[in-house]
Amino acid sequence: MKSVKKIEFRICIIRIWLVLFLLLGQKVWAVPLSDISLKLMCDSLAGLLDSISYCNNNGDLMRGSTFNKEAWDCYESIPAKQKQNKTVRNIYYQLLSTSAWSQALTKNYSQAEYNYTRLVQELPDSAYHKRAMAYMGLSSTYGMQKMYDLSEKYALYSLHEAEQIDDTEAMFHAQSNLGDIYVETEQYAKALEKYLETRRLSVILEKHEAISTGNLALAYYHLGKKGLAEQYFIESLAMSKEEAPVVYSIILTGYCEFLIDNKEYEKARSLVMEAIKSSKYTQLDEYNVKFLRILSELEEKEHFSIKGCLWIVTLLLLVFVFCKWRSAVKKQKEVIRGVGTEMEVETPLSDSDSNGENGESLSESGNGNDMLLKTMALTEIMPQFWKIVTRIKSMAGSKSDVLKGIKEIEDILGFLTPEKLGKDFAFYVEQEAQDFYNKLKKKHPDLSILDLRLCILIKLGLNTKEIANLTNKSVRGVESGKFRLKKKLDLDTSKDIYDYLLEIEQS
Repeated sequence: MKSVKKIEFRICIIRIWLVLFLLLGQKVWAVPLSDISLKLMCDSLAGLLDSISYCNNNGDLMRGSTFNKEAWDCYESIPAKQKQNKTVRNIYYQLLSTSAWSQALTKNYSQAEYNYTRLVQELPDSAYHKRAMAYMGLSSTYGMQKMYDLSEKYALYSLHEAEQIDDTEAMFHAQSNLGDIYVETEQYAKALEKYLETRRLSVILEKHEAISTGNLALAYYHLGKKGLAEQYFIESLAMSKEEAPVVYSIILTGYCEFLIDNKEYEKARSLVMEAIKSSKYTQLDEYNVKFLRILSELEEKEHFSIKGCLWIVTLLLLVFVFCKWRSAVKKQKEVIRGVGTEMEVETPLSDSDSNGENGESLSESGNGNDMLLKTMALTEIMPQFWKIVTRIKSMAGSKSDVLKGIKEIEDILGFLTPEKLGKDFAFYVEQEAQDFYNKLKKKHPDLSILDLRLCILIKLGLNTKEIANLTNKSVRGVESGKFRLKKKLDLDTSKDIYDYLLEIEQS
């Protein structure tokens, strides 16, 4: 197919050179153009017009503009008398129409409007088809500028001209353009009516079925009939993929928007990436931009979805942690109050001073226990919490913004880490149990800071697992620490560390 097109292109170039040679002869030697020479020139112009149309249809607008300039140069070189020739005149009308459409595609709208208007004015009254297509061009040009009132007006003019001679081709284009206008102005029921008519006309014409089917899919999509919309989108894409890249790109953008609305993000991404990578679509800059916009929209939606879920899950986890913590502290406070009451009943005090001192002591003890219980409640919950946060992080993949969001959450929750809780708790215990701390250091001066802190935690009655959570160590690590501590305290294997520490406190 490509080799055939190359041959056709070379033949066209040869014809152009031949025409230029004939024109040179006519200028230099004043040789009038013969009928054969004029026919050759008209054939060359026709070839250039075909090349322009081919480039426009395949998105190669730059090359199309070059051919357009060459075509006008060729036409202007024809003597004025011979421009009145019927064949030349018809080519001139075609040249005006083709040039106007090229200018509209390159967004030179004022020049496109001028050429289409000029064509309408110069066409004979009997040229219904050409006038219908000229009105159609004006309608499309105004539509590109979102001037929908004028676009509808000229589309109706085009339809009227086409109906005068029952011109199926022109009627198809007019109805299709009216449907597009009604979609843009959100008159979807009217759009569906026009698209159903274009579908009927395309079957009669045995062409344009891809675009008419795609338009029908678009109308059903906007009317909320998703099943029919997807069916017609798929049919239309299958019809246009190999033969009509521009039509395929137009329909694909609509289908991707449909998929995004249905949250079928991966399917939309796959189709867009395939279109961008395909060599057939590399020159369709306008649609590549649209495809990239779709990809950007997909990234934003996925990013919002993941990040939104992460924040919601994290908020729920925070509520869960807070509720569990409050519940644990409340229960333990009730236990402490019960123990305090029993102590008061069993050991009544003899005087008011003793009552005051013991009351103060009990209050301090209660404060110490309250701090201890709060810390322990958090240390029991936090390992589970951090496991869930880690799981969320692994689900987020490599999305930099999402990971940044998680980092912010971690910074906010940093004060709840087991390591920090352990340090804060140890500092608190050292201040509250300073007397015991000093006695222990005096009796065993070789104990390190870590050894002393471990002694305090053991004296408070914490088990190995609780100490591990509080100090951010493994259970095995705490057991090893206890074993080394026993050696430093010079205790027999039968002697319990807790009992020994109580003896030191009471000494």
